[in-house]
Amino acid sequence: MNKTDIKAKFRFSINHIIALAILLLLYHTSTYNYLLFHSLSEFFSIIIACMIFMIVWHSRYYLKNNYLMYISISYIFIGFLDLLHTISYPGMNIFKDYDYYANQIWIGSRYLEAFALLSGFIFIGNKRKFNHKVVLTIMGFITFLIVMSIFVWKIFPVCFVEGVGLTAFKKNSEYIICLMLLTTSYLLYRNKNIFAHKVYVYMIYSIFLTIIAELAFTFYISNYGISNLAGHFFKLFSFYCIYKSIIVTGLESPQETIFKELVDKERRLINANQTKDQLYSILMHDIRGPINSLHTFMHDASTNFDSYSEKELKTFLEAGHLSVGSINTLINNLNVWIKAQSESIEPKYTEANIKNLIEEAMEPLLGAAQSKNIIINNEANIDLKANTDIDILKTVLRNLVNNSIKFTNNNGKITINTDKSDKNVIIIVQDNGVGISRHILKNIFDVNKQFTSKGTNGEHGSGLGLKVCKDLLEKINGSIHIHSEFNKGTTTTVILK
Repeated sequence: MNKTDIKAKFRFSINHIIALAILLLLYHTSTYNYLLFHSLSEFFSIIIACMIFMIVWHSRYYLKNNYLMYISISYIFIGFLDLLHTISYPGMNIFKDYDYYANQIWIGSRYLEAFALLSGFIFIGNKRKFNHKVVLTIMGFITFLIVMSIFVWKIFPVCFVEGVGLTAFKKNSEYIICLMLLTTSYLLYRNKNIFAHKVYVYMIYSIFLTIIAELAFTFYISNYGISNLAGHFFKLFSFYCIYKSIIVTGLESPQETIFKELVDKERRLINANQTKDQLYSILMHDIRGPINSLHTFMHDASTNFDSYSEKELKTFLEAGHLSVGSINTLINNLNVWIKAQSESIEPKYTEANIKNLIEEAMEPLLGAAQSKNIIINNEANIDLKANTDIDILKTVLRNLVNNSIKFTNNNGKITINTDKSDKNVIIIVQDNGVGISRHILKNIFDVNKQFTSKGTNGEHGSGLGLKVCKDLLEKINGSIHIHSEFNKGTTTTVILK
């Protein structure tokens, strides 16, 4: 173990010792003066809420995560309500006309917190510019309504009755809040890719600790009871996790919160440059062959035209046609692949008959198959349908069948089958061609690995076709799997979810 690891472990131990000491001190405070304990624990969460708002607000021109921006703005109003909850607690003697404002404000504050955490997901994937002033106005107005309904209009439902305990409204509200938080945790899980791992984990911890706190607050019959004490401790832990998630991560590792989008863009640019270099290499390698063949044919045909027989000229024309076809396929694949990488392809879902779609995809390739006397059997289920993007799926199938034709010997056979598993539609393209060796198959979808080989009749290829298929299928929530044996054939399976 090196010195850095020893220091890290020592710092970790010291931090935990300090945290434990604070918790023991707080517990001792609760036995001495519960009102003091309550004020200290609430002020901790209020300070955290204010810090979250200030850090994110002053980073609003750099932070591109609209969800974090939205909930951070919301926390300043949650902190304000928690402050009102603290100063209105029984025993503070600030509001003397009613002893249980604190219980009402608590429910109002927790509803606002759960609403903010849940409704923030409408901003994920929303490409419209985030309007900070509108969010401030809306959250401020909601807070204003909560405060007015409790202190002025006095229409907020009663939450606590002396000698009886919690009302049905208070208990049911806590359960509704828990349900909202559980929904939030599920949506967080579904969208965890937009958060740094550390931020995501601490937010999940915070939500589940809040749920435990809310459940604890459904049992007490006294504002000074043990269940109330436990609930405040869990709330303390919950806000500590929010503190670790946004404040500590934002200050110590701003690339994981404030500058995450910029760091991700930089990473994508580096990958794009590497990909660009690889594509340039592919183009130079694979276009040169067909163009050189075409140039040689044109030169020979123009200088020695009269010396060639009709049969020889026909052979030259067929070779030229293959060269032009190879260049055309390469350019089409390259164009589609670049669009997929730049995210300019937006899927348009339509219900399609799979057998008919396969026929349409195969039609431009029938001439190439006939020239090699290859039989293509479309054995797809005539009744099978899928909700998919027709153009994307046709492009994928055309590439797969084209590959099979290219790497299948004369008089070979290609079979296209379909299947259905649960809600998945499965399309299988199988040939008895030359197959793919194991070391090539291992990295066949990696654009930074170049695997190009000529077809059985000398057809040129770029190695881009399968990469295009994989990227396009991911656009429509699909996947591609290849099983191949060298000199025995290849089976390609497309799964549409």
